[in-house]
Amino acid sequence: MQWFKVPTLVALCLGLSASLPSAALTQPYRHFDWQEVAPGVWFGLARSDDFQAGNVAIITLPSGGSMVVDTQDADFLGREILDKAKEVGHGAVRYVVDTDLHQDIAGGNAAFVRDNPKVQVIAHRNTCAEYPQKTIPRMHDRLPGLKQRLSELQATRAQMTESDQGAAALDHRIEGLKLYVQDAKNFQWAMPNVCLDLKPGQKKVITDGDRRVEIHYFGRAHTTGDLVVFLPKEKVAMVGDLWGQGSSYEFLNAGLDGRDGSVLETPLTLEAVRQLDFDTALTGHSPIVHGKGSLDDAISNGKQVVAQIKGAYDRGETVTELLQKMPLAKNTPAATDTPTPTQTFFADVWRTVVINGYEEIQFRDQLGMALPSAKIAHN
Repeated sequence: MQWFKVPTLVALCLGLSASLPSAALTQPYRHFDWQEVAPGVWFGLARSDDFQAGNVAIITLPSGGSMVVDTQDADFLGREILDKAKEVGHGAVRYVVDTDLHQDIAGGNAAFVRDNPKVQVIAHRNTCAEYPQKTIPRMHDRLPGLKQRLSELQATRAQMTESDQGAAALDHRIEGLKLYVQDAKNFQWAMPNVCLDLKPGQKKVITDGDRRVEIHYFGRAHTTGDLVVFLPKEKVAMVGDLWGQGSSYEFLNAGLDGRDGSVLETPLTLEAVRQLDFDTALTGHSPIVHGKGSLDDAISNGKQVVAQIKGAYDRGETVTELLQKMPLAKNTPAATDTPTPTQTFFADVWRTVVINGYEEIQFRDQLGMALPSAKIAHN
C-alpha cells in the first residue's frame, strides 16, 4: 500500500482550536444517516447540516465482511463509515472502491487500510495515475479557504444563543469542519492497490456466495476514471458523481463540471450507463434515486449544453460571449449585485464547463476529428 503524507498542512491549521458551544459536544459527531436500500446494501446519506456533502455505500458479503464504495474526504469520516461497515458486515472491510479521483471519494481510505492491511482499494488506472498530480495538491490548496470559512462560522455562532433557530445545525457544521482541519494536520493518503485497466464497456466481477458485484467503466465523464458499482440481482447501481438530482442548475445534475473528465463525452457515457438494468441509483451528492428519470434528464440536459457550446463555436462566438449565457437556475432568486457563495460556486462550474467544452471542440476541429459518437455497449 502506497502512503502519502501531507506535513506541509500543519502550519495552515494553527490557530483553529477555538472551542465549540458545550451543546455541540454532548454527542459524538455523526455525518451520515444510514438506510438499508436492499438486503445487505446500505446507503450513507450526508446530513443536510454537514460541513461537507457526500454519500457512501456499503455492500455486505455473505462470507463475512463488506465492500465500501467511496470513503468521503477525511480520516474521521472514514472511521465513521468503517464502524458502520463492521457493524452490518460482521467482519473486516475487504474491498474499497474509489469511483473517481476526488477527495470526497477517497479521503477516508487510510482508515480502512489501517484496520485491514489486506484490503483491496480499487480504482480505475486513470484515477490511480491522477491522485498524486491532482487530488493531493488540491487538498493543500483548499485548506486556507476552509480555515477562513471556519472562522466565519465561529464568528456567526458567537452572535447566537443556544435557543436561536439554526444554532444546533451550525454547531454540527462547525464541529465537522474542526474535525477535518484537525485531520489535515497529519493527513495520510492511502493510494489504490488495485488499478483496473478497463476500456469503455468493460467490467470487473467479484462474486461472494450469491452476491455478484460488477465494477463497470463506461468512459470519460465527470473524470477520466469514473467507475460504476452494480448489483444485478438487487438492481442497485452506485454511480458516484456521474449525475445527480435536486440541484437548481441542470448542468450540475447532468454531471457536467468540466474539470477532470470530458464535457463532450459525458452525455454519451451516461447513455452507456443507462443500459444497466437498475431500479435504484446511489449517487455521490443526492438522496436515493429511483428509476431512470433523472438519468434521462441528465443525458438530455448534457446534450443541450454541448449543442449550445458547439453552436457558439460554429458561429464564431468567443468563450467570453458564451460565458454570459449561463442558464438560469430553477426556483432560485435572481442574482444580486453581491453574489452568494452558492451563486459564485455555480458560476465557477459553468465557466469551467464552457471553457473545457469549447477547448475540446476546438481541439477536435483543428485535428479534423468528429465529435464523440455513441459509446460501446457494456458486456
